[in-house]
Amino acid sequence: MKNIVIIDNSVFTQNHSKQTLIQNNFNVVGTALDGDSGINTVLDNDPDIVLIDNVLPDMEGMDVMQILKSEGMEKDVIIVIPHHQQLFAENLTRMGAKDYIIRPFTDEVLVEKISQL
Repeated sequence: MKNIVIIDNSVFTQNHSKQTLIQNNFNVVGTALDGDSGINTVLDNDPDIVLIDNVLPDMEGMDVMQILKSEGMEKDVIIVIPHHQQLFAENLTRMGAKDYIIRPFTDEVLVEKISQL
């Protein structure tokens, strides 16, 4: 079973994603509403996968990913980006994200992307 941390500033999106993942036999070990607390949550819980919204109140998701790497936490990262950042998506994988999801997304897309890692 894959352990996952969700970092998203929307409580609704966090809860919905968490429920979807749990219903599909994934283990959500932590959630956070901003980048700083997300970094601490990842460091405290050592997940296999980190799902990060790229638009957070204190930093971008890609910055969270870079900080985790600098802390020696090489995790599989999926970045969630808004539709208007779609052109930026390929840069995320070059920077180290395993994949990305364009918002809005379906439960099926979320499960498929997580399952592929």
